[in-house]
Amino acid sequence: MKTSGRGRATQLIFASPGGRPRPGETTGEGVINWRLKWLGFELFSLPGLGRRLYYLFQRYVTRSIPRPDMDHALELSLGHFQRMERFSPVPLEQARHFEFGAGWDLFNNLCLYGLGLNQQVSIDISCLARHDLINAVIAYLQDHRPAEMARLPEKPLPPDFAGPLRELYGIDYRPFCDAGATGLEPASVEVITTTNTLEHIPAHALPAILAECHRLLAPGGVMSMKIDYSDHYSHADPNLTPYNFLRFREEQWSRYNPAIHYQNRLRHRDFRRLFREAGFEVLQERAVIPEHGLEMLATVNPAPPFADYPPRELAVTSGWFVLRRG
Repeated sequence: MKTSGRGRATQLIFASPGGRPRPGETTGEGVINWRLKWLGFELFSLPGLGRRLYYLFQRYVTRSIPRPDMDHALELSLGHFQRMERFSPVPLEQARHFEFGAGWDLFNNLCLYGLGLNQQVSIDISCLARHDLINAVIAYLQDHRPAEMARLPEKPLPPDFAGPLRELYGIDYRPFCDAGATGLEPASVEVITTTNTLEHIPAHALPAILAECHRLLAPGGVMSMKIDYSDHYSHADPNLTPYNFLRFREEQWSRYNPAIHYQNRLRHRDFRRLFREAGFEVLQERAVIPEHGLEMLATVNPAPPFADYPPRELAVTSGWFVLRRG
């Protein structure tokens, strides 16, 4: 099934999905004013009950968990699979997979298990994953099995899920693990994925994480990365454009950028530069500008340093990269 991707030139595609995206519609979140949401995140960043309150807020206020957009999440996982299948140095059933930014429900890991991956390590800087949300994904896949999926995760998991998850589905979940210093063996994986995670990592921490990914990849190993460059407050406030946060200078934005909802505001070209500086070959990239994106951007007065970006580069709201270890 795998075809070689060696020697393929970089692709850059500007795409316009149909219909002007209303952030609340694309993410399934409840509508809430962004400043109220910011105040909530300030509360959730406090030690002690913050994480518990964060879970309750997402479950009962924004209703973003269990994720209401599982069809979209499935599309993203299939996208990772197709890219890995094309460029992986080994057949995927033999590949060792590493993911950072596992999230609440391990959706991508369970999908990749169904698509044939047998060895996965999935990490998070904190402990977010919950057995009830993982089981919601298992139930969804049983009801929405894509044609590409050769098997299904069939058994729900108990509250103490780490052992059964590893034994049943080959997924080694490791919370409280730093993606910049994983402790895993060098050259121990052939494929790496991350989905809508890189935009939440401070720019100064990204070189160490990319260096660690480079160290973990076996020769010829590849990474598939999906990045969301939009203002995440716009996901729940339809009065905002995806570019609202670009109007703030860094010292202004730092006020609205709590650790639990951190957004680095790096753009597509910034990540391309970081990847190349880390020693990766860019095999494929895709940059998405939404319909009416340039019109929406024109309503924002970008602050430095964004004022120096060409509008067509600044208007990109999401991107894919496929990278190979150089």
